[in-house]
Amino acid sequence: MENYSGRVPPYNLDAELCLLNLLIARPDKILEISSDLSLSHFYKAVHQEIYEAILALDRLKEHPDC
Repeated sequence: MENYSGRVPPYNLDAELCLLNLLIARPDKILEISSDLSLSHFYKAVHQEIYEAILALDRLKEHPDC
């Protein structure tokens, strides 16, 4: 991740929500997307928590939409 020296990094909350919705609707994409996406890519802390929960459910072979 880049060093923004106290500046706010660019972010798009709508894009974050769309990505999380995709992962919930299409759990078959989790492995493909998670290889390039980390918690630090999310600006909003609650989005990080949701993504972490989606990954945890995937590890347990549970679908996040249940």
